[in-house]
Amino acid sequence: MPFIEPSVTLPGSGSTEPMMSAAEQKPDPQLLPAPIRRRVSLRGRLVLLVAVGLAFLVVERAGIIAGQRDALIRAEQTRALNLTDRGMGQYRETIAAVRATLQTLSLDTQALLAAAPHCAELQGALDLVPQIAGLAVADTAGRVRCATNPDNTGLDLSGRDYMQLALKGIPNLSSLTLSQVSNTPSIVVAEPVVNEDGDVDGVIMARVQLDMLFPITVISDLDISAALLMIDAEGNLIESSPAPSPGSAGSLRDTPLGDKMLSRSSGTFEGPGPDGVTRIYGFTRLPESNMRLAVGLSAAALTDELRDSTLRAGLIFLAVCALIFLGLWLAGDRLVVRPVRQLAARLAEFGRDTEAGSAMPATRITELEPLVVAVGEMSQRLTERETALRGANQKLMALASRDPLTDLPNRRAFDEALRGCWDEPVPVALLMIDIDHFKEFNDQYGHSAGDSALRRVAAALAREVRTGDVLARIGGEEFVALLPGSGEGEAARIASRLRRAVEHLAIAHARSPFRLLTVSIGYAGVPAERVGQPGELLIAADRALYAAKAAGRNAIHAWTKDHGVDRGEGGANFSAGAAAARS
Repeated sequence: MPFIEPSVTLPGSGSTEPMMSAAEQKPDPQLLPAPIRRRVSLRGRLVLLVAVGLAFLVVERAGIIAGQRDALIRAEQTRALNLTDRGMGQYRETIAAVRATLQTLSLDTQALLAAAPHCAELQGALDLVPQIAGLAVADTAGRVRCATNPDNTGLDLSGRDYMQLALKGIPNLSSLTLSQVSNTPSIVVAEPVVNEDGDVDGVIMARVQLDMLFPITVISDLDISAALLMIDAEGNLIESSPAPSPGSAGSLRDTPLGDKMLSRSSGTFEGPGPDGVTRIYGFTRLPESNMRLAVGLSAAALTDELRDSTLRAGLIFLAVCALIFLGLWLAGDRLVVRPVRQLAARLAEFGRDTEAGSAMPATRITELEPLVVAVGEMSQRLTERETALRGANQKLMALASRDPLTDLPNRRAFDEALRGCWDEPVPVALLMIDIDHFKEFNDQYGHSAGDSALRRVAAALAREVRTGDVLARIGGEEFVALLPGSGEGEAARIASRLRRAVEHLAIAHARSPFRLLTVSIGYAGVPAERVGQPGELLIAADRALYAAKAAGRNAIHAWTKDHGVDRGEGGANFSAGAAAARS
């Protein structure tokens, strides 16, 4: 193939001439930089000047500060964990002492079960063991036959989890409960009485108040800035010293501290507590229970020390920066400003002149072409990436607003929908729906069956709501239906359809009084000319739901502003409908 000599169009001439070879070109000697300058680019000059002045200082000071902070935090974490271990040791000692007392009393349980006058022996044991707030003996039917509190005699405790385990021969501790007499938090220690044949003859129980498990002497060496917390398995605050801030609502659920404590058996955490003060917490799970104990130590001393160290490093950094910027200011004209001005002048001249002799040399334009091409390609890539990111963000927003198990809108999507319809001048009704005895369902059939039941219930509810209504899953077994444009009458009709739809699924539930899976529904509504906040409507529907639960479940109740909870349909009177659905 013959060689074709490249040509170039001269600006303003409209004609082309053969491009000179590199050997034929004669560049202006004044435009050629000194040989040593060609070895260092403009970017290299700036990086070199800044890096030499700052790199060593930043790395050295950052390493020292980080090391000091880590050492101080590790020491406080160890101290906090040691304090929680002390609290747990006191807990173990108290439980062991109570169990030893129960085992001693169990030797005479037959006499206690046979005649009420023998209850005096329980009172004597109660006087000898101050950790015990009350004692009781139950027969194999779970009924209290003898108790230090006469009001408890005859109570049927067979439905309590701790009683059911004890009747199976398993010693256990109850969840935290409030005493009916003193209204103080306590736990029940249940000890089965097993005869020589291995059968359970009865159960002896002791109620231990929470303050006896953790007396103040355990934390006697804490200063006034420290904190002591106890939470249950749901993240609710059992004890908190100091008191939580008003906005904490008495729970650590969905807080960084609560999530960390509930996700591990023991560990440490640095951050704000329920009172809003940042501390270093050590926490541990209490044996044989789901309660967590946490001790928080103030981080103020560490913060003050680190602040002083950082201030000193900052002053040094500013001084060094001032020297570097002064050097850049003095050297900038020669190293930065002058080359940039020369380039700008050549580009301006190339855009204005029409004379070939005054144009920028072709080699100079060629050197700028990679930058122009790179900027264009970068702009195109950024546009493509921005489009891809927008698509990905839309997908993520859709995923973030859906419940993965039921494919219904989640709590976030529901809150947005409620806020959106609240500003519309139409009546709004809200249904709060909760599956009855769902924990027992999971215990009986397993979580896989529970997930399947949730999906079936969600599908049944979704078929019954209208177009434009919002049905969402906002909790484990809790759903909510938002009915824009509906009054309380329409809400009652829809609630009835939803309740019957779930009942007609006929999902077997051996541990439900209805023998199948049912829902309870509470609803509330507001007119178009409303006042207040959306959250008040949610609270009203939730109160109505509690009323439906209290009425025996598988029920519907309404909340009205003037009369509180109104009786709806369902409850114990609807057992016949449940039986019909099973058939």
